[in-house]
Amino acid sequence: MAHAPSEKYAGAELVLVENENQAADIRIMNLAQKGDIVLTNDTGLSLVAVSKGAVVIDAYGRTRNGRELETRMEIVHIEKKALRQKKGKRKIRGLSAYTALDASRLKDAVLNALKNGGKGGAD
Repeated sequence: MAHAPSEKYAGAELVLVENENQAADIRIMNLAQKGDIVLTNDTGLSLVAVSKGAVVIDAYGRTRNGRELETRMEIVHIEKKALRQKKGKRKIRGLSAYTALDASRLKDAVLNALKNGGKGGAD
């Protein structure tokens, strides 16, 4: 195993999942509970985690909420529908470049969530 748990992460649990599409997301969805902190950019996983009372933080350090995530799911649906139509040139803008400021925001958001005991989350 390339990455084995160490004493640095005492109290953490190593969970192995099958090497299948969405296996890790499904496992996280099943394990997530109120007060947990979930770090993800996946909109679907975020929505489920928030609905279970978890605090969701994306890689840019933004804490996600239910209403915002529902809107994002609608936008993703519209974007995918436009791509499937293939009429004319369609381009969907991706994420902006990751910066040191983003890394700092992420660190601050995680530390704040830990300090608050994972309170927050579901809308």
